[in-house]
Amino acid sequence: MSSEDFVNALHMGKNLDAESAFKSAMQDKIGAALETKRREVANTFVKTVVKDDGDVEEVDDIFKKMDTKPQDFLNTFEKTIQQISKKYRVSEKELMGYFEKEMLTI
Repeated sequence: MSSEDFVNALHMGKNLDAESAFKSAMQDKIGAALETKRREVANTFVKTVVKDDGDVEEVDDIFKKMDTKPQDFLNTFEKTIQQISKKYRVSEKELMGYFEKEMLTI
């Protein structure tokens, strides 16, 4: 109900309907205000800066290789890192750093 319903109910002398319209309008306004404040507070907690390290192709290639034999994931991970490192001329340390950062965000 809206504030217009509240005024109309008062004008017609229907006090119970006016009370109901008033409560409904206040509930809607308070709910909207709380939702707005909730979003503001949530935005202060979650400030994620996405930084592209340029490792997209390398990381995709690593996942493709691991997807071919997921059962060997742990056994071949370091070897896969070495291969991709050579292929894209990226240091192994850089690639491992990417995965370490990803593990910390989980």
